[in-house]
Order: sequence, then structure tokens, then C-alpha cells
Amino acid sequence: MKKFKEIIVIILSLTMLIMVTACGKEESTTTSNISANELADAMQKEFNSTTEFLTLTENTFSSYYDVDLNNIEEYKVLVSSAFTAEEIAVFKVKDSGKTSDIETNLTTRKNKILDTFKDYNNEQYEIANKNTKIFTKGNYVILLTGSEEQVSNATKKADELLK
Repeated sequence: MKKFKEIIVIILSLTMLIMVTACGKEESTTTSNISANELADAMQKEFNSTTEFLTLTENTFSSYYDVDLNNIEEYKVLVSSAFTAEEIAVFKVKDSGKTSDIETNLTTRKNKILDTFKDYNNEQYEIANKNTKIFTKGNYVILLTGSEEQVSNATKKADELLK
């Protein structure tokens, strides 16, 4: 009888061990092949904004961002043409080891946005201060600035597309 109990305990222990290992959280990675252009456009639609956006070109990019483009596979940056804080920036990084560097660059950009509106337009300053989100999904580093609803909707769209 004692041996039978030991066998039951061993079987139950092994069963629990298998269940715990089988239910472990799986590390998610971005497997999407969406382009930075497509992702930025999809997030712009989620902004549902009356503001017209301008796409930064190679000629105007360096006036806004201090990002080493040698680390970037592709990018798209949309800035408001109506002098509001609304902005969407998507960078597809070549090497995932460089994403934190790009996040640092985007934090610098956020500070530039804040400086722009600090003494000029308090409403836009508050929007940028409270509602700028910088995040990484796989090899994509994203900056969103807009109303709370705009940033939330665009983030959900990015999460959906970068599964």
C-alpha cells in the first residue's frame, strides 16, 4: 500500500510538471512582412483626423529626426500640416539590436515636439506631453502623437497588423 501511494505521488508530480511546462508563456515575435509605409497608412486611418498629413522626404527628414538611416530598412513619417502635435512615425529596423537606439532618437523627437509647442500652443503641448507613445514591436519602432483616442486606436491597429 505504501509503495502504491509513492507511485501515485510520482505520477501526479510528473503530470503536474508536464502541465506546467506545456502551459508556459510563449515568447511572441513579429512575423509580419508589412511595410513601414503600409503600417503608417493603416495607423493614419485609425487617427480619423481632419488634419492633413505630410510625408517627410529624405530632404526634410533630418530636420525632424536624428536617426541613422543606415540602421533603418525602411521608414515613413507623417507630420501634421496644420501645426498640430499629431505625428506618426514608423521605422523598420534592420537589426533588432538597434531598436533601443531608435527609441532613444524618438524620445529626442518627442522633446522637440514639446519644445515647439511649449510657448506657442498650450493645448498641443499638453496633447504631446500626455499622448505621445513610443513602442517597439519586433523590428518596428513607432512614435504616435495625437489625442488619447487616436493613439489608442493606432496602437491597436499596429498590434493587429504586427502579430
